[in-house]
Amino acid sequence: MKLPLSSLVVLAIILGFFAIVGYGAATADEVRNTFTDIGCTGCHNGQTAIAYDDLVNKVRAWGSEYGTIDEAVKEEVTYFGGQKFNSFDELMQTMAGNVGKTIDDPEIVQIKQFLQDQFAQGKQSPPPTNQEPATSSESEGGTNSTPFYAAVALGVLVAVVLAALFARR
Repeated sequence: MKLPLSSLVVLAIILGFFAIVGYGAATADEVRNTFTDIGCTGCHNGQTAIAYDDLVNKVRAWGSEYGTIDEAVKEEVTYFGGQKFNSFDELMQTMAGNVGKTIDDPEIVQIKQFLQDQFAQGKQSPPPTNQEPATSSESEGGTNSTPFYAAVALGVLVAVVLAALFARR
């Protein structure tokens, strides 16, 4: 029951696709938990730095005020000692370093993507007037909210079915 190399490549691509789709669709609650779990709230507590809910609302509001998230960061964000950032990526790289992460770590990628989505949604609709952060369904803007592990499980199931089909040949 040996699969040809091309079949294995197809299976790997399918698994990777399902993992990426599932991972890229984090809910607002998942992002909030990640933000807390990796230590961002050590500073983003409302006293040292803007709290999570206010941060999400601010980024969403920027969408209606600025052309790009980079422009908003250049104009709005001041770090300790008056440091300014030239881009959202530069800001996220610094923030990631503060919690011992890099900009490529999955948790940072998840937070970064969520904030970029909030900015994009701000372009489409005004920020909430009650200053409540977006709920899970509001924050996803119609994107697939399948949890990461469910997507991986579905990918594995598809891979097993395909492997069984190829094994019959």
